[in-house]
Amino acid sequence: LKGELYPAIIYANDKYSATIHTNAKERLEVPSFDPSCLPPEIELMDYDMVARNTTTSGYPTVRAASRYRVGSFFFEICIDKLDQGGFLLIGIGSLNMPENREYMPSEKYNSYAYSAAGELFALGEVVSAGHEHYQAGDKVGLICNLDKGVLTFYLNSRQTGEIRNLSPHMEYCPFVVFGNGMFQVTINRIPQIGKIFAMHEKQSVESKVSRADNFVHPDHEPE
Repeated sequence: LKGELYPAIIYANDKYSATIHTNAKERLEVPSFDPSCLPPEIELMDYDMVARNTTTSGYPTVRAASRYRVGSFFFEICIDKLDQGGFLLIGIGSLNMPENREYMPSEKYNSYAYSAAGELFALGEVVSAGHEHYQAGDKVGLICNLDKGVLTFYLNSRQTGEIRNLSPHMEYCPFVVFGNGMFQVTINRIPQIGKIFAMHEKQSVESKVSRADNFVHPDHEPE
């Protein structure tokens, strides 16, 4: 299927009603970048879905508009422009990430990330190297389960690395750090890893209870 998809309910007449029961622990929306805390070195386009840096020096940081404290979520970007030897970093961190000006965000930002050079960063340190590099044309994404404290990175829908034991009781947001050139990324409106997320993410207890209470006949309880 191509294009953007939206949930819909079709009514045959005016005697029916429906209630949508959401599972807030599994976040399926595709966020935009947040213009409210945008550093001057980065500009946004296309309804804040495209970000590019306007300087060749420093390491400005842009974050997504969504924030997460519990449950699971995913985030994926398309690398539109990344010159040879250029630096990009995609990951999750605290809400003050746009204050960052370093290629490796310091520990105070509670960040965990995957660089174009194939390195994984956690709390201001390189914790793993030798992973796949990414470049222009690639799709880089992440799936995060805050209940389990696990962050998994993907390159073109292939798992490339994982970080465990994320700092608990934090509010996180996805971010991108730019550096060493004028580069551009686009948030993927139809993320490839969305299918991976749907296939592998287990239903939470809240979702199972909601389905049992609202959609399953009492004489046909689920196994």
